[in-house]
Amino acid sequence: MGQYPDPRTIDVPVFAVEDNEVRFFHEPGDRLNAVIGLIDMAEKQIRTFFYFVGEDEVGKAFMKALCRACKRGVDVQLVIDAVGSDETPDEFFNEFLREGGTWHKFSAAWSTKALIRNHQKILIVDGQHAIVSGFNMAAGYFDKAQPPENSWEDMGVLVSGPDACQLCDYYEKLIEIAKQKKVRLRDVRRLVRHWHGDKGEVEWTIGGPGRLSPWVRSLKRDLEKGKQLDMVAAYFSPGRGIMRRIAKVARRGKARLILAGKTDHQITIAAHRLTHGYLLKRKTDIYEYQPRRLHMKCVVIDDIVYAGSSNMDARSLFVNLEIMVRIESPEAAAHIRERIDRMAEESIHVTKQIHDENNGFFTRIYRSVAYFLVSTMDKTVSGGIGRTED
Repeated sequence: MGQYPDPRTIDVPVFAVEDNEVRFFHEPGDRLNAVIGLIDMAEKQIRTFFYFVGEDEVGKAFMKALCRACKRGVDVQLVIDAVGSDETPDEFFNEFLREGGTWHKFSAAWSTKALIRNHQKILIVDGQHAIVSGFNMAAGYFDKAQPPENSWEDMGVLVSGPDACQLCDYYEKLIEIAKQKKVRLRDVRRLVRHWHGDKGEVEWTIGGPGRLSPWVRSLKRDLEKGKQLDMVAAYFSPGRGIMRRIAKVARRGKARLILAGKTDHQITIAAHRLTHGYLLKRKTDIYEYQPRRLHMKCVVIDDIVYAGSSNMDARSLFVNLEIMVRIESPEAAAHIRERIDRMAEESIHVTKQIHDENNGFFTRIYRSVAYFLVSTMDKTVSGGIGRTED
């Protein structure tokens, strides 16, 4: 896979936020260089969680980098989600174990009360650098040369500085839960409920099972006050509370959504299209991204940027474990909006005319069923872990 640079040398803008440096990685090569380059610079400790590690060239490069770190004497812990990585055999991690690494599967107890997944993507190095992202460690997230139906548009954010250490505290609590053979719902709920990150300009917001996680509370609070919203959502089927707040931002100022035009589950596109009529009537600009499948999860509200793992659907907002870093920085917000501007240029602008022309009777029925399955049934099947939002 070649040599990987120190991610701080990658040619991307750097934003000073309190005592931290913040970098956003958009291009596939930059994202991969940031992850493996950060692992290669580790001296003492690596703590990492990925929903999915693929048995392909990227997954192998990731694991080889972790093995190199082990050989240098670095303390390396890896956690993967049992559902997300269910096709990756345990034998894939044998070399890592031989080199002295430790790994666990996050595996929920199988019942209607605990169909929970850990959807987070976290890499923490030496307590000084932390990356959170939407991407998994698999080839489709890092190769634009692949056909659009096999590649993903995504983003990662690197925080270097004292706030990275705060995420270590969360990870240590998470690893204790992951060590259980079957993760108990009450332990996950307790972790989410008791998590209180610093309320500074860089804040790690955690999502998980329950009525209102720190991530959802923070998002709603910022939407209540916001006058300019730009949202990129791979999967979009929020409940009434989030929808009303988006509409209110549009009435106060501007609201723009970049949603998937291509994805791996067509039903999710039908689900988000059911929301178009309501939002278009309330002056929300809607775009469907065309170049490749959309996997990016990002929200910009005024001068605040959220980036990380959470989609805008019921499972992500009320069931799964998720992480979104909240960054308060006018410069960072302007940078992400420039990126979203370029994405909008590569998207179909969904006007009221386009929506009406493609919203016949049977189409509305199909979209209603899709929305029900994605936004309501999925959460109901998960045992009512997350209650209906207000």
